[in-house]
Amino acid sequence: MIGITSVGAHVPVYRLGLNEIGKMWQTRTMPGEKAVAGYDEDTVTMAVAAALDCMNGDGKKVNGLFMATTTAPYQEKQSAAIVAAAVDVGQECGTGDFTNSLRAGSIALKAALDAVKSNQQIR
Repeated sequence: MIGITSVGAHVPVYRLGLNEIGKMWQTRTMPGEKAVAGYDEDTVTMAVAAALDCMNGDGKKVNGLFMATTTAPYQEKQSAAIVAAAVDVGQECGTGDFTNSLRAGSIALKAALDAVKSNQQIR
């Protein structure tokens, strides 16, 4: 089956009121708040939490893991490989990073769907 079969998510616990942002910029704002990462949270940490939520302890069936983010914490190191190791997927799992673009998520999703459609191993 080609498509999304499971979804996981992680939203940071900390919140920043939009009124605080307005005070800093000395402008009016809408009511509400924004989720903000903690001092020790980056996109890799949040990706691990979302992946664990998605896989529900069944990581050995995963043969490809793509990570998409607009703000990668490392310039050279592959974040997807770190996530794959942290969530304990199999050794044969292929990984890929899609970064530094607002379209990173949609590009990664298209690449994953194309890989599944072509029935090839992701390496």
